Amino acid sequence: MEVHPGLEFLKATPEFQDRYSDTVVQRIFYGVDKNDDSRISLREFKQSNLFDALKHLDSEEDINKVNFALDIF
Repeated sequence: MEVHPGLEFLKATPEFQDRYSDTVVQRIFYGVDKNDDSRISLREFKQSNLFDALKHLDSEEDINKVNFALDIF
């Protein structure tokens, strides 16, 4: 499994890995799922900056420096 270098700190704390991933998913849904139906529609995805945020994270070695507000424009 390929892992982002910025997540290296999670290897030492396996008990924290699930909580961390749950937090990331919840933040994405909070910012993008505007009608609060626990789904991200194609329209919501296209209107959000989620793709750009993920693309930026992919190019940033220290992901802790990246702080995006996932909002619909």
